[in-house]
Amino acid sequence: MALAASLSGEKLQPLVIGKSANPRCFKKIKTENFPVMYRNNPKAWMTGEIMTQWLRKLDKDMRKQVRKILLFLDNAPSHPHMELSNVLLCFSPQTPHQWHSQWIKESSSV
Repeated sequence: MALAASLSGEKLQPLVIGKSANPRCFKKIKTENFPVMYRNNPKAWMTGEIMTQWLRKLDKDMRKQVRKILLFLDNAPSHPHMELSNVLLCFSPQTPHQWHSQWIKESSSV
């Protein structure tokens, strides 16, 4: 699942990743009608392709609204470095796990 919100409280449509293209529990509902953006892959993981689709849709939505935004992302392998017209991507230098591990190591040596 991917969630994004602005400082003013605006929430973007969530991205949900499942294993099945057509989950049995939703057999009478088309995934296009979900209140979320639904994508699938065999392991239900975020992939570069899924993230790229989500970012391009976000960029298109921002272009329609005549808005430009800054989006903060960690440096996960699935997060592509790409140029978009209305979304500027800002990557953190480390993943939270790396930062936490480094902080533990430094604080324990004091």
